[in-house]
Amino acid sequence: METNIDLLKLTVVGEENIFLPWEELQQGDRYLLVELQAGDYKFSRISLTSTHYYSVHGAGFSFRVSPGTVNYVGDFRIQNANWFGGPASFSLINQSSLALEFMEENFPQVMSTMPLTYAGPGTDDFFRFAQSLGAEATGEGQ
Repeated sequence: METNIDLLKLTVVGEENIFLPWEELQQGDRYLLVELQAGDYKFSRISLTSTHYYSVHGAGFSFRVSPGTVNYVGDFRIQNANWFGGPASFSLINQSSLALEFMEENFPQVMSTMPLTYAGPGTDDFFRFAQSLGAEATGEGQ
């Protein structure tokens, strides 16, 4: 997640509804690792305060969580012209190579037990390609 404003809460709706509070959104990490049930989800609401929020619309903010994998949905970016009340723009950008690097550096134990897959809008085989290169380097792909 990347933003130029302070957030109170991010709401994601789907098989289960989750509310990511300020504390998790302010930790400084670019990525959030959240355990979810398999199913379809979408970014729904960005709360700046308890009374001021933005609704997120469009199919480009939906994603599918598959079981048994770490699902990367993209970098969710929120840009606001000013802190309170101005228009905001939202985007979900695929930066798979940065996500892979983050996961390898910060969650090597997770990476050794579960594959990383792209689950955001569109398709991307980068993780599968990177995994095949790793398998070739260790001789597992032979």
